[in-house]
Amino acid sequence: MGLNNGEVRVSGSFRPNGASAVSATNNKGVGFTVARTSLGLYTLTFADKFPTLISATAAVRDTSGRGMRVRIGDYDASAKTLKLYTVVGAPRFIPLDIHSLQILSSNDYINSAGGLLAKNTDPVLERTNAATDIATRVKWAANSVIEVQFPPTPLPPEAVATGNAITVNLLLSKSGNTDTSAVVAVKAFLGIGDSNAGGNTTALASASLGKKTVTIASADTLAYPTMLNLALVPGTHANDAIYLHAAWLEVDTLYDLTSDANNVVNFQAIFGNLSFV
Repeated sequence: MGLNNGEVRVSGSFRPNGASAVSATNNKGVGFTVARTSLGLYTLTFADKFPTLISATAAVRDTSGRGMRVRIGDYDASAKTLKLYTVVGAPRFIPLDIHSLQILSSNDYINSAGGLLAKNTDPVLERTNAATDIATRVKWAANSVIEVQFPPTPLPPEAVATGNAITVNLLLSKSGNTDTSAVVAVKAFLGIGDSNAGGNTTALASASLGKKTVTIASADTLAYPTMLNLALVPGTHANDAIYLHAAWLEVDTLYDLTSDANNVVNFQAIFGNLSFV
């Protein structure tokens, strides 16, 4: 911990301990404590209160060979805390093609080759405006609650081996805003023989384009290799058409390093305007 031209530097290191609490006896440096908050998330608490965080850097030395890195999180000046995330590579972004959706009837695929969405199906695959706007959308007309399903989506090993949650993202809008409590149910099944790990979006309380999400909890993920099976079912909407414009998955890759003398997180934080508690 040092003071130079009005700046205070706090640097140190700690050794992760898997899913268990960090042992303070392995910490190097002064002016901080560290605690494991959750999977891959560590909270540094500083001994002094610093109103301004100027910069922070962190790196990890590990024996896993997974390409680990540290992501800097929020600094809370009042609580004197800085969050550090240990992750494997970058968060995964997996697009889902709405053109590939298949129409279902009575919980199964229909008995024809016409299961793909088209202009004359229910729901409809269409352009937002045939003449002036080529943006594609899936349209459930008012009262249409037909189920559609994406092809199976293989999940990358980094996404499932670390036990991270999976977020299903839907870009949705409506033709009007009469059905303010309408939702879209996301059915999410991993592998074969699973139970539904999805749920409903929050209410579509606006006609405007917006992102709605459903999270598949980390406890429901399976070991690699596996795949995710997703289906969508609109809830009751007697007046407004519901539009689906795009869909994708986001999977973080937070990871707990095991306790090892060579598994160390090093950090340095530079603060300004020191103020003691």
